Amino acid sequence: MFTAIQSRKNPAVLAAKRLQQSKFRRQDSLLLLEGEHLLQEAIGATASIVSIFATLGWLSANEKILSILSKSASIYQVDETILSAISTTDTPPEVVGTAQWDRSKKNTGDCAIDLGLAVERIQSPGNLGTLIRSVAATGGQGIWQSLDSVDATSPKVLRSSAGHWFRNPPQATDLSRLVDRQKELGTQVLGADMQGRSMWECDLTKPTLFVLGNEGAGLSDAISQSVDGMISVPMSSEVESLNVAMTGCLLLYEALRQRQ
Repeated sequence: MFTAIQSRKNPAVLAAKRLQQSKFRRQDSLLLLEGEHLLQEAIGATASIVSIFATLGWLSANEKILSILSKSASIYQVDETILSAISTTDTPPEVVGTAQWDRSKKNTGDCAIDLGLAVERIQSPGNLGTLIRSVAATGGQGIWQSLDSVDATSPKVLRSSAGHWFRNPPQATDLSRLVDRQKELGTQVLGADMQGRSMWECDLTKPTLFVLGNEGAGLSDAISQSVDGMISVPMSSEVESLNVAMTGCLLLYEALRQRQ
């Protein structure tokens, strides 16, 4: 059912390790799955699993999963040294896998968005992953990001999304075009800004797209001028700002509260 690998220079190990780099993930159309939870979520979302590297203990405890995956995926027994070489985490998990990156799953934003999130020049993979998870938790239709944002296929983005990445992958797009198109379709587009109108005073029961800016610089002038208005999260005057992921989460949940 599985093949034992003892060398870190094994071709299969090297092929998986190169997925730590963005250019190879794009070139190979593969994603790096670190940990059992992420692997399970990928399987649940019917992602095509290509390979699995795991300890003997993990393999022995997951025979049912392996009996299904062995029909299409290559399964390797490895030790922690090899897992450490493949994984990007400080403490490697017992299992690491690779999955096909289905680029055909695209939400271009050409249809009206009922509730969604767009981010401009966001740089933290942890923030992007958390926002993906927040959109999923509030029933949002998707998350769109500017072309100069963090690579959405980063292993840390996948981990931070808690696996929700696979059900609704973030889409890299021209944000100016997205904003203009959604306004044409009747969606209100609101940019997040500390000086904006309080979210408690905004009607979020109507179709809404929130647009969040860079962690440090915020929204660009071009996007700020193109949105319908600015919205803010009320906070104490002693607090200078909120993390962009927290801001997005609070805006989405306020929309959900109003709609319920």
